[in-house]
Amino acid sequence: MCKFRYLILIFLCVSALSGFAQNPVDTSDMPQSSQVGKAGKADKKDKKAKKNKKKDRKDKDSVDTNMNVVQEQVRNVVMKPAYIIGVGAAFGDSLVYITEVNKVDRAYFTKKTKFLDRRMEYSYQFKNFLEQTLGLENRTCSVIFSDKLKKALKMRRKLLARYLKSEDVAVQSVNQDTFSFKQLDYASE
Repeated sequence: MCKFRYLILIFLCVSALSGFAQNPVDTSDMPQSSQVGKAGKADKKDKKAKKNKKKDRKDKDSVDTNMNVVQEQVRNVVMKPAYIIGVGAAFGDSLVYITEVNKVDRAYFTKKTKFLDRRMEYSYQFKNFLEQTLGLENRTCSVIFSDKLKKALKMRRKLLARYLKSEDVAVQSVNQDTFSFKQLDYASE
């Protein structure tokens, strides 16, 4: 539909220009200075009109592009339950915070790679919790996820074993009563 509009717009512009070329204004009897002045004003108007058309075209294209991106995202994701583990650590602190396995009922996974879509927003949820509730600044937070509970529990056990093996790191578990991940919607975009 949008391409059809552009074709009509181009056709109208071409027909207007060709009509102007067929019926030029006779300016031979006008003084030279007035010809330049009128032509300069006409050029400025034409430039402004072209700029406005380009701007309108860009606005329409950006709206169409944004709509296409959202539609593509919706087509390329699958909604199913997710089991998410949050990890928060700081380089200057030996204390690492790890959440229990949290179930999010409706999470979006990409079809092709089976990755949790918008996982950065889930990690920001945990980061905001650590900063606002516990007052811990400058934490690097990430999430570990799976669509199966057994796999998520196994990943959490491996993570805990890795951190507990190190004598320099202390692990603090964050239970679900204190913090739980909230589900995200595409409608909020």
